[in-house]
Amino acid sequence: MKIMMSRRELKEEYKQLEGHPEVKSRIKARMRELAKSRMMAEVPKATVVITN
Repeated sequence: MKIMMSRRELKEEYKQLEGHPEVKSRIKARMRELAKSRMMAEVPKATVVITN
């Protein structure tokens, strides 16, 4: 009886649990974009703007 999973099976199970990496990266990029636009909208109202 084969108990261990193959590398391919492990990879597929990880994708199902975590979601596809392409989708996750697209979502993260969109979230960064939204956060930046919110931040830039607040700049005109700010008293101090700190840059690095």
